[in-house]
Amino acid sequence: MRVREAENKALRFRPPYGGRVWDSGFVLSGWLQEDRLRGKRVVELGAGAGLVGLCCAHMGAEVTLTDGAESLLELLEGNLELNRAAIAARGGSARAALLEWGSGEHIFEVASRHGPFDVLIGSDLCYDAHIHPFLADTIDALAGPQTAVVLASPIARLLHRGRVDGGRLQQVVDAVADAEEAASGVRLAPEPDGGFERFGSLLAERGFVLSERVTGEGEGRRTADVVEIQRWAREQAS
Repeated sequence: MRVREAENKALRFRPPYGGRVWDSGFVLSGWLQEDRLRGKRVVELGAGAGLVGLCCAHMGAEVTLTDGAESLLELLEGNLELNRAAIAARGGSARAALLEWGSGEHIFEVASRHGPFDVLIGSDLCYDAHIHPFLADTIDALAGPQTAVVLASPIARLLHRGRVDGGRLQQVVDAVADAEEAASGVRLAPEPDGGFERFGSLLAERGFVLSERVTGEGEGRRTADVVEIQRWAREQAS
């Protein structure tokens, strides 16, 4: 599978950050299982470059990859084209669609044309608390009674392989982040601050129940995110 990141650094390091593949996407892609996805209808929110959704399509799923940033759709379409033949050979399919969270028009368009969905996926979506209600409403609108909602988000950042420990850890991580920022000329995304937990409370308010929680670690050579994967389902009436 081939996935290209955006050449424009602003699309990788500035909101909406979707021009690069973050650790959450790698960890979630590695966790997905083909036997749960083959033949399923999948929708990805905030797809960005499209890694996770394309992995699902390679496993034989029928995938709709969505993003609310029109500036990212060209990148997403390009990555779909790079993988279209391989996806078809494995019995899957993939398409891109514009979906701004909270937009009734966009939600209706995606749901009516490509739904209903068996699985809803997303990675690194909770970096901005201001958009949490719109994201939760979008998930609520797209998820049916049997839809599995699978989300991944960083919960901590660490120096990979523990080369530095004790009280110096945060100091070194900060230094690496500063160096990356200086090299790219743009400001990096903020560190995780518990936003994933707060977002989970919004899903619970909308009748979702957390059914599975696992953690994984990114593969960065210098720093890596500790990523949590959460699987949610509609609460079933007793």
